[in-house]
Amino acid sequence: MIKPRHGIFLPLLLFRCSSWVHEAIDHLPKEFEILEVAQACHGVSRPIIRAVMENLRKQDKIEVLGTGRGAKWRKVILSDKRDNKKEVKG
Repeated sequence: MIKPRHGIFLPLLLFRCSSWVHEAIDHLPKEFEILEVAQACHGVSRPIIRAVMENLRKQDKIEVLGTGRGAKWRKVILSDKRDNKKEVKG
């Protein structure tokens, strides 16, 4: 059994944090940094933000444009699933 944290079970807390990160990314410009996501998600830890963003990257919803601390990320949508052409979501 998972121990409650602040009266909320851990999976629910992680789901809520993940939802906040998704919503923050939706409201950011097409290119953004992790710092901007962290500023929009007060109280969500950097490891959680990175994990959510990595999951989105694996789903081809965002892509990373560099490496290191100041790496930029870009929102991506698939224009046609048959030919896998990518368009930038703006």
